Amino acid sequence: MKNIIAGVIVALLFSFAAQAAIPDSINVDSGLISVVDDPSTSSVVPFGKYVFSSAPIYMDTDDCPDEYLGNSIYCSITFLNNSTFYNINSFVDTPEYTAFKIIGGQGFYVAFGIRDSKGDHYWSGGSLKINERNFRVIMSIFTPESGTDKIGTLDKSGTLATLRHRQQGSEVFTAVNAHINISIKESACIMQNSLNQAFHWDNITPSSIINGNVSTQQAKVTIKCSGSELHSMMFKLMADTGSDDASEGILKTDLNNLGIKLTWADSGNTIPFDKEMVFPGDTSNNLKDFSINAQPVSINGGAIPGGTFRGAATMIIEYR
Repeated sequence: MKNIIAGVIVALLFSFAAQAAIPDSINVDSGLISVVDDPSTSSVVPFGKYVFSSAPIYMDTDDCPDEYLGNSIYCSITFLNNSTFYNINSFVDTPEYTAFKIIGGQGFYVAFGIRDSKGDHYWSGGSLKINERNFRVIMSIFTPESGTDKIGTLDKSGTLATLRHRQQGSEVFTAVNAHINISIKESACIMQNSLNQAFHWDNITPSSIINGNVSTQQAKVTIKCSGSELHSMMFKLMADTGSDDASEGILKTDLNNLGIKLTWADSGNTIPFDKEMVFPGDTSNNLKDFSINAQPVSINGGAIPGGTFRGAATMIIEYR
């Protein structure tokens, strides 16, 4: 049987580009979360390991006047007193976030917030003010230190939060809906990092991209196997948004003449797309590093326009 660990690498740039107004509803979907039942950790899923986001949202001046942005509860996100998704009377409260226990979630909790160009910001009481017009709604699914004894699949949907804004001068509440699908199974190898990782480049220019002056960013990906078992691993990188040059590891973006070059963080070597690479097992520390560096690059020789861009790739790792 093949054992598969999959993660997604997403590259994003936030800018003040003209976009559609806030939709009638906002959805955050986990897809399938494969949780490892690892006896050494009591099946604990740490906060921040599984973070999922909505599609990009743009809040224009009709939704949030300039004087309210970052300053008013009229441009904010908050919890629901009557949520059918979580129990507001059972929560974990920290300086970074407040999380609620998912109803029927077998010990799992959910924290929510927003992601903008400055990073992830979680709700921790009151109203979480929105500071930038481009953002996403995020949620983190995790367990406390007691872990979970759930075996099998958990599929749950409900309303996660409410987005408060204005339309035509009137206050409007937009629902944020969440769906999670968790599968817990035994496994000998686990990914020690988030399965969804994002790169952010702020205020970069076409000339800096063409001249190779944009900073390289890294997605940390390490796999740890339990005990003294010897596991060889197959690695494959898939270009979800297409590749400009598969052999050179250049990922296409949705912006003309702009790509993202992916290389191994430890060696700097190119990572080709759609190619299976097998790595032998190593019992010296039972740890394998698959960390990836990313850098925006010019492709096709044409001019690079300004604006928001996105590129996505999926990493597939099989241990045997």
